[in-house]
Amino acid sequence: MPPVAAVGAVNVLAIGDVHLSDTAWVTSPRLARCAEDISRMAGRGALDAVVQVGDHTSVASTAEFNAYLAWKATVSLPAGVPFEEIPGNHDLTGGNSPPTADVVTTAQWAAIMSRAGGVKDMVVDLGDRVRLLLLAPTSDSTGTLSTGVGFTAATRTYLDATDLAWCDARMDEVPDRQCVIFFHAPLFQTQGPLDGSAFSSYDTAGRWVAHAGTSTIAAMIARHPNFVAWVAGHSHTLTTEVDAVKAKTYGTVTFAAVAACSPSSANPDLGRQNNRIATCLLTVLPDRVEVRYRDNGVGQWLSPVHTVTP
Repeated sequence: MPPVAAVGAVNVLAIGDVHLSDTAWVTSPRLARCAEDISRMAGRGALDAVVQVGDHTSVASTAEFNAYLAWKATVSLPAGVPFEEIPGNHDLTGGNSPPTADVVTTAQWAAIMSRAGGVKDMVVDLGDRVRLLLLAPTSDSTGTLSTGVGFTAATRTYLDATDLAWCDARMDEVPDRQCVIFFHAPLFQTQGPLDGSAFSSYDTAGRWVAHAGTSTIAAMIARHPNFVAWVAGHSHTLTTEVDAVKAKTYGTVTFAAVAACSPSSANPDLGRQNNRIATCLLTVLPDRVEVRYRDNGVGQWLSPVHTVTP
């Protein structure tokens, strides 16, 4: 069940929350095996881009960011294959909830990641048909950005009007490109666990999802028929979760809502040694999106192949 090699296929590997906790993680058997397997995949020409979807760190310390960058450097990619990332809540708040201010601001995070111009949001164009939008949360976590929905802005899953306008503009300017948004948090009721417990996007208090409010995000997506997927981490979703990949429709736009999973720990068993070392491959084809999960620990693709057709 290898990724599609057909003409027009664009393959993007999404790496979920790695949560490096100190420099010892650089030699962790789990993440070392993950890097080795990704490098083998890339060497076979199976990847067009790699995106880590946030929570590179656990407490946003300098040592943890250095450990992440050192681990990233062990992933061997061919020239021209980008390896980018977006920030997660732990990379900004340091795991404190709710903090009075970010431990690391989005601008500081961008500088740590050596983003050109220190910008928090980024576009990656692949070939002549696919555009990736790498989206960070709003820059300010200290204001009263949201109230009455069971969470605070300090959870760092909030998108303000400027963020949504940026998405609008980036998709408007390329109507002939299929667009994929990478954001750390999933959309409401799009990926598991489905029981409404910790990390669930089905939690009715809305503590584990992207906000603007959500209806505003839906309205933004509904304006763009070239939008094909929202890829997120945050929930540490199991590869076997029924909603790991879900077809979602806003207005007349149907897209794939995809859980990137986590190579370090999976919900509900967060014990690192007992979980698959899993990553997620998104294949964007002209008429559909396919999603495969891979057990990087043993170098095998997992069944089934999830397909979402607009």
